[in-house]
Amino acid sequence: MKRLLLFLVMVLIFVLAACRNSDTASVTGMNESQLKQEAKGKTVHFYMWGGDKNVNAYIDNFVTPNVKNKYGITLKRIPMDTEKFIQKLNSEKQAGKKDGSIDLVWINGQNFKIAKDNHLLYGKITEQIPNVAKLVDPRLTKKDAGNAIEEMEAPWGKTSFVLQYNSKEVAKPPLDLQELTAWVKANPGRFTYPDVADFTGDAFVRQIIYAQNPGKTFTKAPTKSDRVKAYTYLQSLAPYLWREGKTYPKTLQELDQLYAQGQVDFTMGFNERRALPFMEDGTFPKTTRTFAFDNGALTNAHYLSMAFNTQQPAASLVVINYLLSEAAQAEKLKTSVWGDGTTLLTEQMSPDWQARFKAAGKTGNQFYNSWQALDEFPDTTAEAIQKEWSQYVYP
Repeated sequence: MKRLLLFLVMVLIFVLAACRNSDTASVTGMNESQLKQEAKGKTVHFYMWGGDKNVNAYIDNFVTPNVKNKYGITLKRIPMDTEKFIQKLNSEKQAGKKDGSIDLVWINGQNFKIAKDNHLLYGKITEQIPNVAKLVDPRLTKKDAGNAIEEMEAPWGKTSFVLQYNSKEVAKPPLDLQELTAWVKANPGRFTYPDVADFTGDAFVRQIIYAQNPGKTFTKAPTKSDRVKAYTYLQSLAPYLWREGKTYPKTLQELDQLYAQGQVDFTMGFNERRALPFMEDGTFPKTTRTFAFDNGALTNAHYLSMAFNTQQPAASLVVINYLLSEAAQAEKLKTSVWGDGTTLLTEQMSPDWQARFKAAGKTGNQFYNSWQALDEFPDTTAEAIQKEWSQYVYP
């Protein structure tokens, strides 16, 4: 009898697993109407970096109520650093967990490559997201930091790496490395950048590599010689940085806080409009302005993807499609909300939507200068910087 009961239990588990896998597989090939029907009443767990209160507010106050009202989907934002949810996905993969805790993820670059290489993503998804074909700039759908996307993620936003400064304290921002060196040495302790373990700190080093090679187009990743040249430059600045370069802010949030408190005169990051919401709510001084080095600014896209073992594939696809709609992208572009650059081709929109995007993207006199976009390096560059920087720069 015990053997019979054990056999029946095993059969039941197999049937339930087969049904679940069948349900998941059946999402492939569903049209938009079928996906929306399947998505009703479902809960989507959105794992994303939670270090920016404006980004969080956009999801919580705009996206979440809209997907609930439009599609009957409950969206739950789970704040977690990308590296940590990648580790979580990997643990679930190793444990053979098919009913995952993660549905939707915000990802790009090096983390996308890790997730893709370790089969932690759902697979090809963009062919089932109508707004990708209808609205998204196709140039953003091919590669992410040199890695073939292969329809596994959808472009959500596009930003440039820029610096912000307090124009009350800094008469003219340094637009090249010679000017940066002169300013930092003349104003010891008033400039720093995040540790390269933080994405922004790593990006700053990549920006320095470009700044040392004005006019150069990198068709391949910078060599170690290129990287060491940047480390040597940064090491020469270290004694004049905040806390004499003996320690660095661990995160961009810490650097933003130092800037907001007036301990340093500069902050930085991807997203040329990032300062505006902080200025409006009083976090940053009203005299904050944004600039890029005169040789250009690193520019890249960030993406949305789905976990390999998501329990809600249909609902996740519907949420991504909404996040790539004109309404959601125009709201995201507003400088009072997030100020994140759009991935949509606005010139293909109706005149009304073009006017809305133009109005949403206004920045007043926020920008000190204009700049050209510089292609992001392959993700192997970021990996190398994270390993090498402490050997050459950090004491």
